[in-house]
Amino acid sequence: MNRNLLSLSPRGRGCPGRGRRGGGAGVFQPCFALNRRPLSCAFTKIRGILPHEGEEEGSPYSAGSAHEWEASVRNSLSDFLKTSYGIAAWMLLASPWSLVLAAPPDSLPPPGIYALKSDVGMEGSLELRAREGGYHAFIHLTQEETGGTCELEGPARSRQQRLVVESLHGDGAMLSLTPGRKGHAAIKGNDEAQREYCGARVTFDGNYRIVPLDDILARADAGDAAARFRLGNMYYKGYFRGVPFDEARALARFREAAAQGNADALYMLGVMYEEGQGGLTPDKAQAREWYRRAAALGHALAKLGRGWSQEEK
Repeated sequence: MNRNLLSLSPRGRGCPGRGRRGGGAGVFQPCFALNRRPLSCAFTKIRGILPHEGEEEGSPYSAGSAHEWEASVRNSLSDFLKTSYGIAAWMLLASPWSLVLAAPPDSLPPPGIYALKSDVGMEGSLELRAREGGYHAFIHLTQEETGGTCELEGPARSRQQRLVVESLHGDGAMLSLTPGRKGHAAIKGNDEAQREYCGARVTFDGNYRIVPLDDILARADAGDAAARFRLGNMYYKGYFRGVPFDEARALARFREAAAQGNADALYMLGVMYEEGQGGLTPDKAQAREWYRRAAALGHALAKLGRGWSQEEK
């Protein structure tokens, strides 16, 4: 707050023209000032508002009445400033930034199906169904490199600004989702969850991007290349809730994304031609061509030469 916004100054010093009428120059009497402009002193220019010498006590223009009126103005402005601070604090707490600082548990996420992808190579899906007293959740995660999976199903409840999923089998396994910035959450499983549902190969733990499945479908239908590839990948892998295993649909989505220059989709077309998937006849020459095109766009696995020799690069 500006230190000069509100001030008290000696009447006669801070209030020009008031010293002789207001009790003598140098006598300390409150003068309310706004941005260095004395508010109560400005009223001296309005004839009849502030007291003059010789006026009777109790008169509407007496010193007592004027002082009471000035005190009322000061109190009103003070209340206004207090209210302004309150409004400012409320606006801060009601702003989207407050969700980043402390998101209420009910805000993440609403019932639905979500695609999950972590910063440590885990991806999968989360389905939340509304139930009395909370949610019922099913979560499936797969580690790309190892192929290890984690699945946990059970009731989900809000606890200390987290969404906690407990094992349906009552074996003490649980995991928690803690809201982060918009569209993200930290997922962590306890020891029982890691041991019973993940084993030694993989873990639930990680920072995840959470995207509603409906958003991916809508973006893919709208022509977004990344969403088309991701949807094709979901059909190809078949472990996402709400997206069945379907190689033919995966092939169609990969073709759409590849036509838009998506390197991942180009690579996956090479894989499907090499393996003869999605109704394709195995074709090494076609596979090499798709790998070449993906490598030209910087795709790391395509550069390693899957399906074609180093001499053919």
